Amino acid sequence: MNYKIICSSLGAIAIILGVCMLLCLPWGLPAFGGGPEETRGAFGLIMSSSLAFLAGAVFFFFGRGADREKLFRKEAIVIVASSWILAIVIGALPYLFAKVDRGPGEPMSVCDALFESASGMTTTGATVFSELEDTRALPRSILFWRATTHFLGGLGVMCLFVVLLGHGMSGKTVMKLEHMTAGNVPIAKMRSLAFMIFQIYLALTLASFIILKLLGMTAFDAISHAFSVVALGGFSSHNASVAYLFAEPGAHAVAIECALIFFMVVSGTNYWLLYWVIMKQPGKLFHDSEWRLYVGLLLAGVVIAVGFGMWKGDFRTSPAPAVAKGEAFDVVGHIDRTQFNDGSEDPQTINRRPKVTVNTSAEKSGLGSAVVRAAFQVVSLATGAGFATDRYELWNASTLIALIVLMFIGGCSGSTAGGAKVFRVLLAFKVFFQSLAEKFSPNVVRVTRVDGENVDKDTLHSAVTYIFVMAALVFVMTALVAAYEPDLIWLARGESQVEKVADLYVASVSMFANVGPAFGALGSFENYGELSDPTKFVFSWGMLLGRLEIWTVLSLFVPSFWRNR
Repeated sequence: MNYKIICSSLGAIAIILGVCMLLCLPWGLPAFGGGPEETRGAFGLIMSSSLAFLAGAVFFFFGRGADREKLFRKEAIVIVASSWILAIVIGALPYLFAKVDRGPGEPMSVCDALFESASGMTTTGATVFSELEDTRALPRSILFWRATTHFLGGLGVMCLFVVLLGHGMSGKTVMKLEHMTAGNVPIAKMRSLAFMIFQIYLALTLASFIILKLLGMTAFDAISHAFSVVALGGFSSHNASVAYLFAEPGAHAVAIECALIFFMVVSGTNYWLLYWVIMKQPGKLFHDSEWRLYVGLLLAGVVIAVGFGMWKGDFRTSPAPAVAKGEAFDVVGHIDRTQFNDGSEDPQTINRRPKVTVNTSAEKSGLGSAVVRAAFQVVSLATGAGFATDRYELWNASTLIALIVLMFIGGCSGSTAGGAKVFRVLLAFKVFFQSLAEKFSPNVVRVTRVDGENVDKDTLHSAVTYIFVMAALVFVMTALVAAYEPDLIWLARGESQVEKVADLYVASVSMFANVGPAFGALGSFENYGELSDPTKFVFSWGMLLGRLEIWTVLSLFVPSFWRNR
């Protein structure tokens, strides 16, 4: 194992993170809306960046003299996995040094900070924060760092590394592992592909920022949501997520919804296909089987949501928050974990805390409004963006099942979306129909083709295996967290073990698919803050496994991996 090149690469990642932290400091200045409470945020970012620079220097010391041309597959796997772990650990430091609160009077624990950092870096978008708008609890500079973790994680810290520092065989090997694409991409052009992808990513982020700003968002909100929508993360700068727009004066809420839908769909598309669109060859996009299936699944999800929703009355309530700035109180409130002498906890002690609720006043919803609302939630969950404008978990059962399936599938390969990827699902269906055909005509030789190209058996086997392993890990994680997660949250809501298991199962799907919100107690306008620290820690690993597509992380736990070649 070439440990020198591993250390050298980790040093580069640490330095990049330290620089990005310092770039968040201006948002705490009075000129950008900061106040006296921003002192904590500045201290947290400066201390964290200092440690990042120190870690980078140490890694560079041990990696001095590394030959970047001698990077093999094992070293590339270690670099990718360890870089994400390092990024998550360093990304958690500002929350701890700034001593931010995840809720009123609730300081963040180490597991809280790691969960939030993992969610940002992996672009999952799940959060432990119940209060984002009170700068006394969460300074603006730290809130901006939270959004920045989405920007960094969108195409991966390793993509930044390849673009800025990689060269030769190093860049090719790392990029091939970090950013899988459908179809044949010449390895010799891998680094130029990385740079091209980064340019497209920056262009989409800039375009979304400009459009959101023109449609009425503040500069801070526009750039925060631009980071989230292109990275398909879901972090918002408001308690009510995107639903805050319905109570925001001067904001064109429906237009912003439509703009976000567009950018979510585009960001969930293979960036290699976006390159051909830019090169004025859109035919490659429309003839791509994966993209056609991707769009077809989104349209099917919208049709199901609108059809069943209109029939069941899912759109009779307004999506607008009852109070724009979180001054309403949630009917459940916050669980005060009061302990008895025997160590057990009293689930009946409830403190009411500020929380955004949804206006439940009945109103007529026309077809146009229903289509926009359904399309936003379907696209948001299917691509892994995780924004919310509705309490979609209160929709009918048929729509919820469709949403879970779309969450699991995710977006296209080679995009910022999570999930199993549409390309693997496409191959799995081809394997299924081919196996079915072999039952009644076993002597016929069949070749699996996608877009006119033959697909070898190893690729087909890999796609089916990945889907199976991901589904199995979802069940394992659900069983694990359900076994030791206390019942307090669901008892306080008056719910049974059935709701607990269902919520944790969908949350596990959400973690592996890098979606963010789940159902019920962990749904659209809820958060993960009340979960126990062990559950948050396990969910953090689930996010990392999903982002790196399982194999890269699991390889590190195989003893033979560390033996000599």
